[in-house]
This record gives sequence, C-alpha cells and structure tokens, in this order.
Amino acid sequence: MIVYSTTLQDLPSTEVLVVGSGSAGATAAITAARLGASVTLVERYGFMGGISTQVLDTFYGFYTPGSAPRKVVGGIPDLVIDGLLKRKAAIYRPNTYGAGQGITYDPETLKVV
Repeated sequence: MIVYSTTLQDLPSTEVLVVGSGSAGATAAITAARLGASVTLVERYGFMGGISTQVLDTFYGFYTPGSAPRKVVGGIPDLVIDGLLKRKAAIYRPNTYGAGQGITYDPETLKVV
C-alpha cells in the first residue's frame, strides 16, 4: 500500500470536514451546508465526482429492476440527474443487465454539475 501524506496549510475552522467529493462526500457536504453547518470539502483531484467522473458512465439503483420499474432514489442525486439532463449529458436506458433502468451520463459534464 502506498500512503501519501501532506499537511494542509490554512485549513479554515469548520464544523464539518468532508474528505472526498465522490457521490457520498458531495451529498454529505451539500446536506450539512443546507442544514446550516459550516462545511469544508477536501478533494485530492482537481475536480469533483470521485469514481463517477473517472471511470463510470451509468448510474444504476435509481429504479427497481423488473418490467414495472419504480423510482426509489430522490433528493440531491435527483438534482444531479436533472442538471445532466438539462445539459443534454444524460439519457435513460432500458433495463439491459437486470439491474433496473440505468442513467447513462457524460463523466466530463458530471464534474461541473
């Protein structure tokens, strides 16, 4: 295992420190800020999004599998999908792998949504 370590200079005082801006980190930071906390989000790359902006291109899990899919995810992830759709950077795709309807997206656009 390779471990990189550095000292963060001038890190502001904060109530919530979130390390990593992937799906979970970004959602945690947004939620904490909406609830009134002062939030600092630290990301090691020059862009947000984690694995979703580096190698993935389809979100699964928003809908149940089967012939009559039901939407089961909402909230902040929905806002992300709305932003991608407004930029014509996402499409709904049929259930092709048994995982339910997917949402294929452009990873580069996701970095700025």
